[in-house]
Amino acid sequence: MLGLPSPATATPELRGWLKVFGAGLHFPDLPPELPGGHEESNLGSLTSADLRMELGVNHGSVSWELAVVGHGQWMVLPEAMKALGGSFPGGGSNADPAGRLLDVRLDQVSGDFSFVGDVDRLSVTLWWGETEFVVGRQAVSWARTMIFQPLDVLGPFSLLSFDTEAKPGIDALRIRLPALAEGTLDLILNQDKDPSQSAYAGRMTMLFGPFEIGLSGGHVRDEWMAGFDGVWSFDQWSLRWEGLYLPERSGSAGFVGALGFDRFFLNGDLQAFMEFLHDGRGAASVDDLISVFSSAEFTQGRLKVPSRNAASIGFRYQWAALWSLNLSLVTDLRQKSGLGLLQISRSLSDDISADFIVYQPFGKTWELAPGVGLRPGSSFGSFPSMAALYLRLYQ
Repeated sequence: MLGLPSPATATPELRGWLKVFGAGLHFPDLPPELPGGHEESNLGSLTSADLRMELGVNHGSVSWELAVVGHGQWMVLPEAMKALGGSFPGGGSNADPAGRLLDVRLDQVSGDFSFVGDVDRLSVTLWWGETEFVVGRQAVSWARTMIFQPLDVLGPFSLLSFDTEAKPGIDALRIRLPALAEGTLDLILNQDKDPSQSAYAGRMTMLFGPFEIGLSGGHVRDEWMAGFDGVWSFDQWSLRWEGLYLPERSGSAGFVGALGFDRFFLNGDLQAFMEFLHDGRGAASVDDLISVFSSAEFTQGRLKVPSRNAASIGFRYQWAALWSLNLSLVTDLRQKSGLGLLQISRSLSDDISADFIVYQPFGKTWELAPGVGLRPGSSFGSFPSMAALYLRLYQ
């Protein structure tokens, strides 16, 4: 059921963070027949700083939220990668997220340096009885699974996002009200400046003992969709699932689904998980990888894995209230290709934490195909290796 705010006078709350990230990148060799393919150095670097300031005001049944962000980034790529357009598979996109009606971004690019300023939250929340109305730029998440999350179609995270603290906001009217079986009906009217990128959808969740079930549907990004999700929790185990059907697509390309298991050990300090994914939008063969990597679905995070079938396994461990370890692997089930993540976090004080992060891909890298030219040899093999330090300061 929806919770109601307690009556109160206007109480402003100001909070924020500064996050500094520095990474070394090692790109796989290009075929020697290409210009720059025989370079001795395939090293690159990525340095960024993110500043976020949030203001929240609660006044009885009304609350306001504002968040302003600034992101500065300096990326140095090998000459061979610059010849491919200055990007690489999995490198993400600085494009304005889909689902925004108002363009309030400031973009500046100078050589290897870029800066983006943005308003990521600007919303008003009103409670009327047990019904909640939220108008403006806000975050929306319907995901159940931990890694792949096919149902998270509104402002999703990329598979490579290790920092999932704040989702990108979308411009929407959201209405949530009580529904059957102690559940909630969630309605979203999301408008983009490009009508084909708008979304009008709804989701109903219901509780049946240890089961929580969700059904969703609507018109999202110029496609009709129907979805389902759920979680079954018992003892220290959880079974999670979510699926999405796009009837405008043909054959197996119409369905995206994920199934996951997770279990807690050692009094909740250790969590182990495993997930499986089938994504009909992904590449059916290596020949399809180029079109997948260049698609808006992949660069905006809606297509999590380049291939159609993937799995993930890993664990997260917290010890001494100061240290945490995250170790996971995503692999293509049809190719010998995958991506490993190691993340070690240390709390330095109540307001400061530091992370050491390593991404390591494996699989066939680049190849020259007759009549096609340069293409990735596998889903993950052409990604760069990365080692990074990440410092977070909260206020």
